[in-house]
Amino acid sequence: GLDRNTLVVLTSDHGEDFLDHGDVEHCRNLYDSEIRTPLIARVPGVAGGRRIEADVQNLDIVPSVLDWLGVSRGEIEFDGRTLQPLVDGRSVSELPSLAAWNTWTSLTLGDLKVLVESVSGRIELYDLDEDPSELRDLSAKRPDAAARLAALPAEAMKRRGIVPPGAA
Repeated sequence: GLDRNTLVVLTSDHGEDFLDHGDVEHCRNLYDSEIRTPLIARVPGVAGGRRIEADVQNLDIVPSVLDWLGVSRGEIEFDGRTLQPLVDGRSVSELPSLAAWNTWTSLTLGDLKVLVESVSGRIELYDLDEDPSELRDLSAKRPDAAARLAALPAEAMKRRGIVPPGAA
């Protein structure tokens, strides 16, 4: 019946920051309280439910939906990747999660997250395993890691053909 053949995808475009980082704003920063959102999918032919721990992005939704529906992408390339291997229980290579807002970019790779403000050059570094609320900036304690990771958001954006915030 219809219930066995229906694909359902539920997500959100952003979270909310309620004094988590000093103010009450609507989609005004790149902390996880704003950018980590649910992604729930009911995929026809996949029995039961499972929680996938891998970081995925909203960019992954369209290529995944096309694969789940058996629709050919043709020559179209997407910045995201299909989530089908994860749904099948297979592992995939870890890709950095990238976000941008105004003059800020962020990149999460494993447990480390870097935020870079392109005008001032301000860098923030967080260990999400030790500090999931992103309240202890480690950039002064780990300047080498902060500097290495700070270059990655702009590089990742350029590879995707995106002009980094604040770039001329």
